[in-house]
Amino acid sequence: MMTDKILKNLTIIFLMTTIINITPPKMVVDNNKESVFNTNQTTIQIPEQPPPVVIIAVVEEENKPPPVVSKKLFAKVNPNSLECMAQTIYHEANNQPKKGKIAVGLVIMNRQKSDDYPKSVCSIVRQVLTDKKTKKKVPMFSWIKGKKLKIDDKDGYEEAREISLEVLNNNYADFTHGATHFHANYVRPPWARTMTRTIVIGKHLFYKQRPSTNS
Repeated sequence: MMTDKILKNLTIIFLMTTIINITPPKMVVDNNKESVFNTNQTTIQIPEQPPPVVIIAVVEEENKPPPVVSKKLFAKVNPNSLECMAQTIYHEANNQPKKGKIAVGLVIMNRQKSDDYPKSVCSIVRQVLTDKKTKKKVPMFSWIKGKKLKIDDKDGYEEAREISLEVLNNNYADFTHGATHFHANYVRPPWARTMTRTIVIGKHLFYKQRPSTNS
């Protein structure tokens, strides 16, 4: 009885494996239709994949905003004064150390404090005198020659603006000792003989007026 029962169960299992195909259907790829289908004609659409996105970071140095020392400090100064001083520092001392650039700004401030010069920064920078001997017009700063000079060094000019901002806000002690004049060490202007040298910074020599001998 037991043997007959086992044979019967084996027969049922054999019949089931014969009827049921447990082998997965063969998949066929049709490249023209971009689809995959099986032998039973059941079609499965493969969604098109979007192209990969490539992100390129572009840094444009020329379009970067200029460095700002402090927005509050900018609000405290006259923008015209800032540009006049910055242009003077740039054109007169762009090839000098930072201390020499600051000193040029301090010269302008010392002139502003004196009764011998105009009171506005731009008027001081653009002041032109007449030479008594030659009768020629002589600008007080050498870069003032009747035409606007180009600014080729953008970084240098931004540094000049930052220094001007600090000078106009009185953030530097006057280490020039009251200097109102300066000149490069490769020239010998006549006025230098009548003044007192106060300091030498880089290639610039700084001077102040001698005390009056009149009682």
